Amino acid sequence: MCWSGAVRSILISCLLAVALGCSSSGRTESTPISPLNAYCPIDSAEVESRVDAIVESLTLEEKAALMHGTSLLPVDGTWHSLSIPEKGIPGFRMLDGPKGVGGPGILEIANGANTTAFPVAAARAATWDPELEAEVGRAMARELRAVGGNVLLAPGLNIAWHPLSGRNQEYYGEDPFLSGTIGVGFVRGAQSGGVIATAKHYTANHIEDTRLEINAIVDERTLRENFLPQFRKVVQEGAVGSVMSAYNQVNGDYCSENRPLLGDILKGEWEFAGYVVSDFLNGTHNTVPAAEAGLDLEMMMSKIYGEPVVDAVTEGQLDEANVDEHVRRMLRAQLCYELDTNPPTVDESQLEAPETLALAREVAARATTLLRNEGDILPLSRSEAQSVVLVGPLADVENIGDLSGSSAVNTSEVVTIAEGLLARTDVAATIEYVEGDLSSPDDRAKVSEADVVLIAVGLSEEDDGGEARDRESYSLSEAHEAFLEDVLELSDRVVVILEGGAAIDVTGWFEDTEAVLMAWYPGAQGGHAIADVLFGDVNPSARLPVTFVASLDDLQPFPRGALEATYERYHGYQRLDRNEVSAFLPFGFGLSYTTFEYGELTAEVRTTAGVESIELSFTVTNTGTRAGIETPQVYAGIAESEVDRPVRKLVGFARAELEPGASQVITIRVPVDELAYYDVGRGWVIEPGTYTLEVGRNVADRPLSVDVTR
Repeated sequence: MCWSGAVRSILISCLLAVALGCSSSGRTESTPISPLNAYCPIDSAEVESRVDAIVESLTLEEKAALMHGTSLLPVDGTWHSLSIPEKGIPGFRMLDGPKGVGGPGILEIANGANTTAFPVAAARAATWDPELEAEVGRAMARELRAVGGNVLLAPGLNIAWHPLSGRNQEYYGEDPFLSGTIGVGFVRGAQSGGVIATAKHYTANHIEDTRLEINAIVDERTLRENFLPQFRKVVQEGAVGSVMSAYNQVNGDYCSENRPLLGDILKGEWEFAGYVVSDFLNGTHNTVPAAEAGLDLEMMMSKIYGEPVVDAVTEGQLDEANVDEHVRRMLRAQLCYELDTNPPTVDESQLEAPETLALAREVAARATTLLRNEGDILPLSRSEAQSVVLVGPLADVENIGDLSGSSAVNTSEVVTIAEGLLARTDVAATIEYVEGDLSSPDDRAKVSEADVVLIAVGLSEEDDGGEARDRESYSLSEAHEAFLEDVLELSDRVVVILEGGAAIDVTGWFEDTEAVLMAWYPGAQGGHAIADVLFGDVNPSARLPVTFVASLDDLQPFPRGALEATYERYHGYQRLDRNEVSAFLPFGFGLSYTTFEYGELTAEVRTTAGVESIELSFTVTNTGTRAGIETPQVYAGIAESEVDRPVRKLVGFARAELEPGASQVITIRVPVDELAYYDVGRGWVIEPGTYTLEVGRNVADRPLSVDVTR
């Protein structure tokens, strides 16, 4: 179904209104909701009764068989867990979803049908728009069901801890608050579409080269404050259906058999009511430790579960009640999400539908981040007869990011930058794509004589890391650097279109350009979206979800190839702030074709339904000549603390869409819990003192501030 923009916005806003009870069950913020009721979209009491009856009817062998996948290779294009229809068990049908429905086996789904390649998660995080991400989740759910799947192995919630981490493109940036907020949007959108979302990879999965063995040493406070908040958010606010354990070890125990992570925190403290699935194939190790820690489902096939579970129970090493609990959680998920009564139906008409491709184009344009625009060279004029020349090694490349493992998406067409620009017949500009290395005098003359030169460089699937491989360099390749330097010598009217899945070293050439756009990996409709931004059909509104550091020396060294790595307290912008180092491009940064001013900040402490929050109100005014979107950000810090704390951290953000000259009063409620730090002996502590809350355009540009004492 294709909703109108207004109706769609209302629906998604309802989905994301954590503080307001906008749901079919009629729940309100004043109605206590048990974790089980919050988890289950339908009558949880009825579901639990059915689960009891099914578990009672199963043999030990059947229970054990439900605890693992059915085969190494996909069956009918999806990975299966056991179904027992005669006992009311539909089973899981899984596919990946970092940037679209896919993963290994995608060529087999729905008789080779294609699915939509969206911009990568890092790009979608750059929109800072959980409502838009909810639409992406809902669209992926629609395509997943159309190829026979009911479990989407997304979103990826590990933080972008370091620019060289291989799978940064699959994650929502370096900040846990931003990551969790965008993740909640995706989960709610996907699960409202009739599938189960899976938050992964839990947790500290930031090294790919040695991901199967590496032991991440993380002190309790760093773990709680930096690596777990986004997972807690999607569990407690997003009611995510499933959580996937990571391959790596954390503090000496593999994540799939890590009792503190799975049993104590996830299922204990957070009261997660869903099921835990292992990462695929090499994500499990030992039967009894995994079962007792809290791993419910082993994928892709039996290695430690199945017959080994039967043997462990028979030999008295494992209590059958433990097995029942794992089965109960998986049945709860299947029945709560009505996988039995509302099964997916293969329907190729729902794949790459026009409205889905339009959404992919919208998201790609909204994700394109304007990093520089000297002399307002952008947007390109739609009415003037400018000569525009496009060059560069990525100008006509289908560059959608990692193509291995879980990021594989089989899509029918990828619109390149050249194709997107050359399709713009509605503009007065003369657009020419000059292929090759500019070795001929004619090509060099075209570049030097053009009114504007667009050059596409960056990273690609070959050099940006991905699943099981980390990135080797923070810089562009030597070939791309040389091409860019050559173009800069030929023209002083150069606009760089940068592609990649994480921060890139731009320091050597940034100041010599007129404009720089970070297009990320923009998905199947990326070429059209980039053209939309270049010609001003879309006013850039994206903000960086990661810091572009001036040097990797400003960060903790990347432990390439290590079998053990200790994570220090701070990373990203918090590390730079702590060390009083300036970012080259700060977290939250992004330009627009218009300008905004902030004013009149007030703060008031309120308690609503037992939740204490600081309500910040301020004015945002569009002082330019174009309609645009501003993303005001709130950072909080405390000057005097009993412990070492971040100078400031993100605690809130909003979205203001304004016409020229228009003003809007923005209200952002910051739960006081966001001001807490974690104490190993006492848990989360909100210490008394004076907190400074700053509002601004990014972490380095905060024109408004207010002190609040509590």
